[in-house]
Amino acid sequence: MRPWIFIIAATCFAVSACSQTSSDSLASVVERHDLAGAALAVAVGDVVIFADAAGCALFDEADGATCLRPLSPETKMRVASISKMAVAFAAQDMAAAGVIDLDKDASHYLDTPLRHPAFSDQPITLRMLLSHTSGVRDPQAYWVAAPGRFSDLIAQEAVFGAEAPGYFSYANINYGIAAAAMERASNGRFDRIMTERVFARLGLDAGFNWSGVSAESRRNGAALYRRQGGVWTTQTDNVTILNSVDPVFLAADGLDKEEFLSRYQAGDNPTLFSPQGGMRASVNDLVALLQPLREDVRLAEPVWRYDPAARNGDAGGETGDDVVTAFGAGVQTIEDDPVTGSGRTLVGHAGEAYGLYSGAWLLRAEDNDSMKQDIRIAFAVTGTTRAPQRAPGSSFYDVEAALMRMALDKAGVSIEE
Repeated sequence: MRPWIFIIAATCFAVSACSQTSSDSLASVVERHDLAGAALAVAVGDVVIFADAAGCALFDEADGATCLRPLSPETKMRVASISKMAVAFAAQDMAAAGVIDLDKDASHYLDTPLRHPAFSDQPITLRMLLSHTSGVRDPQAYWVAAPGRFSDLIAQEAVFGAEAPGYFSYANINYGIAAAAMERASNGRFDRIMTERVFARLGLDAGFNWSGVSAESRRNGAALYRRQGGVWTTQTDNVTILNSVDPVFLAADGLDKEEFLSRYQAGDNPTLFSPQGGMRASVNDLVALLQPLREDVRLAEPVWRYDPAARNGDAGGETGDDVVTAFGAGVQTIEDDPVTGSGRTLVGHAGEAYGLYSGAWLLRAEDNDSMKQDIRIAFAVTGTTRAPQRAPGSSFYDVEAALMRMALDKAGVSIEE
């Protein structure tokens, strides 16, 4: 189950070596949707055939309008919940190596028993956590600032919903708990686990909360924005953070962060590195991150599938507001979406936070009869003026739909019936 970790996807870093007609189209998306910036990368088979960006990576904080640095397909940024897919890859690699068991009671790896108070006889497994079927729900804050302990948070009954384990309900805290189990099972720190088991093996200059990302890539990274009062307002990763060299994490005032990390004990508080959404990566990185899904179909195997009769999940797509019909360990399955065309299946993950909208999606040729080669698509929008609207009947927002359609066009795929 582990051969994917030795394969580095072919990547086209120079725009001139990719498709030659992109910036005008991306620029039109940025202009039409009034975005801070947008980046897109597309691979067909082993080769990235298109990688480009339009808009701004960093605005002058003094006026919120002057662009100090343009966005590129190599620009690192916080990619939000696509992070969950990377975490699941690491967990499955640990399972393949015999370090952890995805189907064992997760309490075995934690210092606090993990049991739903209303269903205490049902064990909660790591696979349930990774697929949002654990029964856990997000409290108001699903993180703990240093020097607090994460176990104090998950010991609260408030982190459980009314439904029994097995019911699907998307919750970020699942990944904090999973990361704690991964730390204790390996006696390692979460950010370092991710570097060792995913990023280094794929040759990626990426990391969680900037840990492990090269200083140069960090300095050239992107902030995330929302337009407020007519100006672009930084939501995360401002100039000070981008020019720093230390990992970013929440801490009590006056805490010596360097000293705290030097004595950190595995499992104490993996939310420091935001396992639910703190990965910093570029769209080029995200295309490469999809490589494991090409190499091992089991990584995308659904754990949960929506059953309208049983009403076995919160997000069954009945209203079109939140279309989730199948979910695996860190990987969502989208079928017959109008944006990509009926009869087509995508696997991957989306991200949404701090004005960012992102996606990393694979269309495997074997799952899509009209395609001769796998197609990998990664996109990121770094700031919005208005909240995007869901495309009719789709899992994608309107701006995401525009980028997905552009990606398929670059790959030579028609969405027409």
